[in-house]
Amino acid sequence: MRKARNTQYTLLSWAAILVLVIFSLLVLPASPLRSGNSWVDTNAMLRIGQLWLNGVLPFKEVFEQRGIVLYLVYLVANLFGKNGYVGLYIVEIINLIAIQIILKKIFIDCFDGKKNYEACVGSVVVPLLMITNYSFKNGGSPEEFSLPWILLSVLLVQKYFRDKNEKHFLGVGIALAIVFNIKYSLIGPWAALGMITFLSVIFEKRQVIKRISKILGFGIAGVLLVFIPIFIYLFITDSIDSFIDIYLIQNLTGYTTKTLPLGSHLLEALSMSFNGLVGKNVILLTVFPIALALIKNKKVALAIYLIFFSTQVLSYWALRSMAYMPIILLFIIYLTVVVCIMQYVDIKNVNIHLAMLCLIFVGALALVRQSNPYVSLSRLGSPNNEDLSYKFAKKIDQLGGAKTLLYYNSLDLGVERYTDIPKSMRYFERTNINLPAKDKALDNAVKDKSADFVIVNERTRKVLVHKGYKVVDSCNNYDYALVNNYSHKKRQVKYYLMKPKTGRE
Repeated sequence: MRKARNTQYTLLSWAAILVLVIFSLLVLPASPLRSGNSWVDTNAMLRIGQLWLNGVLPFKEVFEQRGIVLYLVYLVANLFGKNGYVGLYIVEIINLIAIQIILKKIFIDCFDGKKNYEACVGSVVVPLLMITNYSFKNGGSPEEFSLPWILLSVLLVQKYFRDKNEKHFLGVGIALAIVFNIKYSLIGPWAALGMITFLSVIFEKRQVIKRISKILGFGIAGVLLVFIPIFIYLFITDSIDSFIDIYLIQNLTGYTTKTLPLGSHLLEALSMSFNGLVGKNVILLTVFPIALALIKNKKVALAIYLIFFSTQVLSYWALRSMAYMPIILLFIIYLTVVVCIMQYVDIKNVNIHLAMLCLIFVGALALVRQSNPYVSLSRLGSPNNEDLSYKFAKKIDQLGGAKTLLYYNSLDLGVERYTDIPKSMRYFERTNINLPAKDKALDNAVKDKSADFVIVNERTRKVLVHKGYKVVDSCNNYDYALVNNYSHKKRQVKYYLMKPKTGRE
């Protein structure tokens, strides 16, 4: 009987992964079946990974403000495929499978191994719902790539509460350092996990100082295992100062000029996070406290809430709100609802669970176009001249290629995915961070005509024509604007590919 159940569990585990892979293949904009990921944030990170492969150093030689581990992920994506988006799809699907596998282990541990079938199904439901939510956008955010490390830390802390082996915190420290170097505002879950762990040790009143010392020792060792190689690399490449300035300082100060007392700052961050959730997720926000209250294990419910709260505060501490920022909070809400439902489900028939996986797959496919319109920006099929990135890339090739390309009005639109542009100016795009040096550099690049090609919008096109530039191509680009309390409205922006005129023109 046990052998048969193990075989059925293995079958269901593989079926769960297969559902996730097929759904991702059909839905993710980076999928080889679709026309490509048009999200400017993702394309900017892909560009940094691409430039890094070409020997251009992040932070020191080219400006972008995400973390070095995230750029390493995008470097790997470019190793899988330097052109197009197949490489991004590969790292995304690996990331999603890691989320599913770790989440399944968390569910199994949460129910003491009594709901393994339900854990297989639940661990697919959560990432599928994440993809169908608008905050997932086109895919490729720092939040998406942080989730496996957050879940791994939760799993390791769970294991510690079972076997009291402090060595688990070596992995917790590694995961913390990795996420810090992906996007440091996402380390909120570790604040909650630390609080939960230390309070538990204190309340047990058994070798408190010794156990806390060992936990801290292994945790710090894990953090150093990540930070030491990073700082050795930054030291060798003489990039430490630029890393500190761009990643640690500019990210914290460059998005807001508000200076508030601590309490007011906290309330403002919480207000921003709720505003970011309410418009499209009011039902989920209503269900979340109900699901928490219905969880029978109150320690689990309290732990979930503490992780949610600490993530809320630190994610929005810079007082900046973007559409993709609630993704981890929504993941926690989905996880909570699934845990609540799993308490009341006890189905031993594996065929029923397989049927549920099929229904979940079909339901998610039906839901995704309505609840996450960003994925519809990518068509099924290969890229063509309807896609700005592809059309402008082919025009650049037709005109003899380029060594540099400047996005004067926007973040990276992805043109480099379809043509080889080996080098870059330090500021190659107009990010939304407040940095006078960036704006001055972009203006000087246009004035000096130091970029081989410039991409601008309609307003700037008229200015550049008078400054000796000519239009060589144009194309509409589409996105969704968040208006009227986060309802989505599709918008169209026309961009122009321009180059400096020669003396004969």
